[in-house]
Amino acid sequence: MATSTSVSQTGVLLVDEEVVVRAGLRLLINSWPTLHVIAEADTPAEALSTMAALKPNLIVCSYARASAGFLDDLRVVVERAEEIPIVLLTSSRYPQAGTMALQAGVNCVISKKRTAVELRETLEQLRIRRNGAAKSSRGNPSSPAGRRVKAGM
Repeated sequence: MATSTSVSQTGVLLVDEEVVVRAGLRLLINSWPTLHVIAEADTPAEALSTMAALKPNLIVCSYARASAGFLDDLRVVVERAEEIPIVLLTSSRYPQAGTMALQAGVNCVISKKRTAVELRETLEQLRIRRNGAAKSSRGNPSSPAGRRVKAGM
């Protein structure tokens, strides 16, 4: 017999070029009761069509290489995502990537060295802010969903 849950799940789009990284993030995120991965994409460019079709509530990108092309594609995702919060996971090997991503408009940058608990807390805060905020503009400091944070680089 199927049981229903009173917890509303937030749909997450994962973006990473590495299948194993996406699989690990999917298992981790799907283990949390309020979040559920609804789709995956290899690149920010691929994420655009997925965003249009499935309308995720959060986007989690993992950034492995410092490349101008990735950041250009990320800017397009930010523009099209409108009020959808975007979190970028990045390596400390490329600390400038976090700053550039925040300038591109992502909501939060988290080092891959942070713990799963810290990632969950960040995603939960963004989920709550997004659910509690009416249409907000990305990057607007007075808007809860628009605040940008750089965590633990």
